[in-house]
Amino acid sequence: NASGTVKRVEMIDPILTVSYPEAIGSDDLEADRMVRDQNPVEESFLKALDHFSYSTSSAVLKNSEENANYSPLSLYYALAIAGAGAGGETQSQILDLLGASDSGELSVQCGNLYRQLYLDHEISKLKIANSVWMDRELDYKNDFINNAAKNFYASSYLVDFADESTGSLMGQWIEENTNGTLSPILPTNAEQILSIINTVYLYDEWTNGFNDENTAKDIFHAPDGDIAVDFMNKTDSSAGYTKGEGFLRASLGLKGNGEMVFILPDEGRSISGLLDSAESVQELFEEGENGHGEVVWKLPKFNFDAEYKLVDVLKTL
Repeated sequence: NASGTVKRVEMIDPILTVSYPEAIGSDDLEADRMVRDQNPVEESFLKALDHFSYSTSSAVLKNSEENANYSPLSLYYALAIAGAGAGGETQSQILDLLGASDSGELSVQCGNLYRQLYLDHEISKLKIANSVWMDRELDYKNDFINNAAKNFYASSYLVDFADESTGSLMGQWIEENTNGTLSPILPTNAEQILSIINTVYLYDEWTNGFNDENTAKDIFHAPDGDIAVDFMNKTDSSAGYTKGEGFLRASLGLKGNGEMVFILPDEGRSISGLLDSAESVQELFEEGENGHGEVVWKLPKFNFDAEYKLVDVLKTL
């Protein structure tokens, strides 16, 4: 995404209005169980998503020299939408990359996972937003639009990519669906016929939070030198952790029933080395010897932007 300030323009109406899943209260366990029962996610689909996540994360991140932020799920959903609308060899290549054999079943599984992940209550929010932007002269199929809305909750728009205001509209859509967190300016051109946009917005709270009084300046040892930043600090006297080959892994729970996983390379081990292959990334999250004991947390506060050119990466996979 390009940085800058979104130029405000009047938002256009989508071809088909999308209604997001019904919000469930944080303490409504019965409703949450019903959502999971009514939207089964196959183990084979989750394994395919894991494999895609590990392989693309390695390809995207292993050569990063700065702070990096990449969402495999975002790319997976965007490609799944594209695969549902493609045909012939193009569709076959997309489905092969996503580990799927049928675009219809892939769409259903994406929809079921979407509804299981969706959160919007007083404590936690997890919103995966999708949109399809098509040239207004494009002869689109209603089945494609309906499937994108039903299984990906994607709004579809007809636009003129030669008009610079289209980039502002797309940036404005991103801003609105990330609660103002992202405000990119997206370039468009007259040769463009289709753009698929995915955003993920997460807001949550630690199950056992950090005390603000314990936040203090400390030194973060970056590859290009030490910098002083604010650190959140706490010690768990009895917590689980995992010791792997060249790394230590531990996690902190979130009130939305998720968790944030932290992986610390051993002293002298480079991050790029741990991300060298899909197998090494999988090992970071799934392998190692479990232990239990005192865990000291020192988490630096930070924010940053990341931008990737994914076309060349996808060609290698």
